[in-house]
Amino acid sequence: MQVGLHQFDADTVEWFCVAVNEPGRTRNSLARELCVREDWTGHRGEPCLGSARKALPVLADKLGVSLPAARPAFGGRRDAAPKADYPDVTVSCALADLGEVALEP
Repeated sequence: MQVGLHQFDADTVEWFCVAVNEPGRTRNSLARELCVREDWTGHRGEPCLGSARKALPVLADKLGVSLPAARPAFGGRRDAAPKADYPDVTVSCALADLGEVALEP
């Protein structure tokens, strides 16, 4: 099966159809194993993980399977900032017009 410039062999396609539904699988683990199975390495001999990650959704679409849900980048989502216990006041004037300003903890 052709995805971009890469030709995947039948064994890899069969493996992918099974592996994508295995519990605990991540997109990263699929990309890593895809590189190993296809001997997909760059000029320094390292796995082409970026290219494999790009190929995963295309391969999944062609085969009619769903990829595992994407995880948030860098280990978690950012929570909304806590609400302040003071009102948000909008001021529209020159700084000199404010007079003396003091910041208190």
